[in-house]
Amino acid sequence: MYETVTVEEAISRGRRMISYPVMVIMFGIIGISVYLNTQNLIPALYMIIGIAASLLLAWLYWSFMITKWKVWAFDNVRNVHELQRKAVEAQLIWTEGSFWEKTEIWNSADRDKWALLQDKFSQKDVFAEDLSVPQETSIHYSKNAILVQCIILLLCLGLGIYLFIIKQYIGATLLCAFGGYFIYTEYKKAMNKDAQIILNDKGIETISAGFVEWKDITDEEVVIIRAGKSSNMYLQYNYTNGSEKVNINEFDTNKKALENLLHTYRVRSEKKVNRL
Repeated sequence: MYETVTVEEAISRGRRMISYPVMVIMFGIIGISVYLNTQNLIPALYMIIGIAASLLLAWLYWSFMITKWKVWAFDNVRNVHELQRKAVEAQLIWTEGSFWEKTEIWNSADRDKWALLQDKFSQKDVFAEDLSVPQETSIHYSKNAILVQCIILLLCLGLGIYLFIIKQYIGATLLCAFGGYFIYTEYKKAMNKDAQIILNDKGIETISAGFVEWKDITDEEVVIIRAGKSSNMYLQYNYTNGSEKVNINEFDTNKKALENLLHTYRVRSEKKVNRL
């Protein structure tokens, strides 16, 4: 196990090796089937069969190739816990124990290699300290993110006013109420000067959970939670008396930057403890 590949490199290779070919197989066959049907070259039944075949072939390709990627990636990446979490977020693999995980197709050689790699999951991930990170970082609401939200809401408000003009009162009332209320909430966020998250080598402080020391924090991570076509980013962690989950979509940070802060301040905290 050489462990010379970063998590990001492994995920990128997974997309090239699995995600992109799956999309080509699925949408390519669907597109050809629909085109041939619209040109009256095949009947509707064959088009339906083609669509079903595209889904089946895409699933078979994923089921076979995902095992090849997993053996390579988890062999060559040091931080296997981070890799597993980010591979699920990237929709390369399914969560452990899910039905779809059970559809992976393993040959005996790959299964034996995978069994040998399980020892790596008993080791903690190792992160390097980013020396460019200041002693303390405060995260606030992002004015740019709020501006984008307000522009969208103003369009809703404008559409509501237009519906009033053409006497579509029910739709107008709903749109104006929706737009007006959320413009007000976004305005309050824009005027909020307080730090929403503060991180340093002592711990993490949020508006709802207050300050918690690193020694009491476990499983800190930045996750993407998808619901249909929308997705939200959260900082979440467990601590002695509970857990915290903060939506960071409108904060002046991003997933990669916040993960780097979490890793760096955790490393600094552990170094401080080791010096005592």
